Order: sequence, then structure tokens, then C-alpha cells
Amino acid sequence: MLAIAHRRRAALPVLAASLLLALSGCGIVGGLLRPDVPEPTLRTVPAEVLARSAEACGTREDAPTGDVSFEASVERSPEAQPSGMTLPLTVTVQLASGHGEHSAGPGGTRGVLVGEEGMVAGLVTAVTVTDEGRPRDGAQTGAFAVELGACPVAGIELGAPLPDGDYSLVLHGTVSPLDHNHGQQEYWIAPGVDVAVSDGAIVP
Repeated sequence: MLAIAHRRRAALPVLAASLLLALSGCGIVGGLLRPDVPEPTLRTVPAEVLARSAEACGTREDAPTGDVSFEASVERSPEAQPSGMTLPLTVTVQLASGHGEHSAGPGGTRGVLVGEEGMVAGLVTAVTVTDEGRPRDGAQTGAFAVELGACPVAGIELGAPLPDGDYSLVLHGTVSPLDHNHGQQEYWIAPGVDVAVSDGAIVP
């Protein structure tokens, strides 16, 4: 009897290990212990694109040239605070349209900072995507962070920290067709987000 009990006790760890392996293969344990969280992806705005964007500096041009027919809302992230000139955000793009299905991840986000006098004073210089999101029920929500930089003016280089002051961050992004083709690029655009800068950093 003692030998049988010993064999049963020895078999328990083997059975437990086999069950754990089977659950891992099914993705059950893996989903509990190691959720698939995508790594943040940094997307620096290409120099030539940034140079073209800088042409808006000192003007009132805060929207892209093209079909801006999709609405969006942008808010500060409730889970992360700004650091330096980096501002975490969330965006929800309304994708309902009368001409097919679309997607709009935050990776193509661009934008400008409008100063108190209504002139463009800064630009988005980089975008870090933490969650692309996916189209669902006519909308797509994503999480990302934007790196902000100043327009080139006397004594300030393009992309340097913004001077102290209050700004409105006006963002737009690209919208891609899923089941058709576009004759021209379509964009979403969102109302401005208030941004205050002090001592070369965004105020939380």
C-alpha cells in the first residue's frame, strides 16, 4: 500500500505539468500569465515631411490639404502623464461613411500647435503608437504619444522645446480604405487639445 501511495504522489507533479502544457498550447495559461501587449512603436516624422509641415509655421493653416471628411476626438491619456515635450493621448475616429469600410490607426497622426495669436507655433515631430486599435461599430480608438517641437524662429531651431505659453494642439491623421480605393487621401481631424508649456516641458 505504501508503494502504491508513493507512486500516486510522484505522478501528481507529472499530471500537473502535462495539464499546464496543454493549457498553454490552447492559449489559456499564456493569456493569463503573458498577455500579448504590443511594444510601443516610435514613428519619427520624416525630415522632408517635417520640412513641408514647417511651411505652415506663422500661418493659420492648421488642417491638411485633402478630403477631411472624418471626425475624431482626441483626449489626454488617463493612464500616463506628459514627460518633457511628449504628450500621451487617445484618439477615437468616427469611420461611418456612405462609401465602404475604413481604418484609421494613430500611426499616421500629424499636427500643429496654435499659439495664443492663432498662428502655428509648433509641430508634431514624432508619434509613438502604443495601441493601434481596430475598427469596431463604426469607430476606431487608439493610444499614442506625440513629441512636440517648436517652429523655427529667431534663436529657436525646428523641433526645439516650445517657448512657455498656452497652445492648442490640432491633430489629424490618415484614413485608409479596406474594401475600395480612394481617389485622394482622406483624413480625420480633431478639435484642439489645450497644452501649456513651462520651463521647456508640457504641464501635466
